[in-house]
Amino acid sequence: MKDIKNIKCVGLILKYSDRSKTQSVAEHLVDYLLQRFDSIVVRAEDKAIVPDKKNISFVSTEEFRQQCELAFSIGGDGTLLQASHICSEYDIPIIGINLGRLGFLVEISPDNFHHRLDEILGADYRMEERIMLEVTLHKNEAKPENFIACNDITIRNKNTVRMLELDTQVDNVFLNTIHGDGLIISTPTGSTAYALASGGPLLEPTMEAILLVPICPHTLSQRPLVIDSKKVIEVAVTEGYHSDAVAAIDGQITRNIETDTKIIIKRSAHKLKLIQTSDHDYFTTLRNKLGWSAKP
Repeated sequence: MKDIKNIKCVGLILKYSDRSKTQSVAEHLVDYLLQRFDSIVVRAEDKAIVPDKKNISFVSTEEFRQQCELAFSIGGDGTLLQASHICSEYDIPIIGINLGRLGFLVEISPDNFHHRLDEILGADYRMEERIMLEVTLHKNEAKPENFIACNDITIRNKNTVRMLELDTQVDNVFLNTIHGDGLIISTPTGSTAYALASGGPLLEPTMEAILLVPICPHTLSQRPLVIDSKKVIEVAVTEGYHSDAVAAIDGQITRNIETDTKIIIKRSAHKLKLIQTSDHDYFTTLRNKLGWSAKP
């Protein structure tokens, strides 16, 4: 990453669900950033939320990636996941401003963003790099589809309550057949999301590991498993087994999965680059967000 003091162009990625609040924060943030950077880029689809001012350009996603040197995600964790899909392949670091509820990924409150950003832009920050997953869907003769996941890929039934049967291999070695509602393959970052709700363990976000969590397995011996991030995972719906399976990448991209589809999951060559204040602490975040008790 270029020295933050030498950055010329920054970008905004925004949340839509609470448009009035997002517009208010975006307006104040734009005024702040235009005093410190030469220009701001915003994707054209977000034009209705951002004030149209001098030195703000509304561009395509590809142009955003080529011009942006530092991205600001305004929203919750879901918005930052969207930002990770846009930015990670271009090594664009992200700063998160929290308009959501939990906010494991987005640290800065809109109420004090001036103070926090003054610290960061004054070089009082730390860069946290987190692994991501590369997901490839192979369907017979069709061209493979490739995706990047920051949190997880979930394989589950789409419309029915019937069980799935999934065969899982790790480095071409058969691991197990899962009978249940599905399977979550998660990064350490995603261990506080759907994987946690499904009984998975919490992993420190900078760990080099991949987490496999069965969803409501019919066999009680099927437990979550943590493996080295260098391993390659292959999942397939058991041939001849009735299913209406889907694969969801970070809960934002969904694809139908047939019995002739192989899902290959491995560590991505790209990482999520998250800029945080220097006093950010993961365990304090866990305690605050999950309501863990502390000593009086």
